[in-house]
Amino acid sequence: MKAKQFILGTLILGFGLFSCEKKNTSPESNQISMHLIGQDNLYGGSSEGFIEENYVINDSITWNALKAQMDSKNDVTYRFNEQHVDFSQWTVLVSIDEIKMSGGHAINYTNIVENNNNIAVTIDKSFPGGNATTVITQPYIVVKIDKTNKQVIFN
Repeated sequence: MKAKQFILGTLILGFGLFSCEKKNTSPESNQISMHLIGQDNLYGGSSEGFIEENYVINDSITWNALKAQMDSKNDVTYRFNEQHVDFSQWTVLVSIDEIKMSGGHAINYTNIVENNNNIAVTIDKSFPGGNATTVITQPYIVVKIDKTNKQVIFN
């Protein structure tokens, strides 16, 4: 009799454990596609006034002010893939690296992921492997992503 109760109890417990819905404890995340607007270097020797900075731009006033500041020493934004952005559809992300004392440096976004509460941007900085030109540079990247109001975290 005790054996039957043990087997019945084990079956009920097993059924209960296997029928429980497994909850996904990891946050959902989606890869976001980015559209490159511009990527190069500023050559003004810091006269543009940028330090190592990241920007999230959602309006044309800020966008035009950023371009004017980037162009304050040398005209660089004329090489952008687009000059006018429809901010009802797009958000612009900009990263400007610190000033470098040689050429060959670059900055890139390797990954942009939308999580439940934010957007995480992974930044990759590359540097010359050997001899490089002696010129003061400041790498930058400008991309647009689908419009978002979520917090953007640059890593």
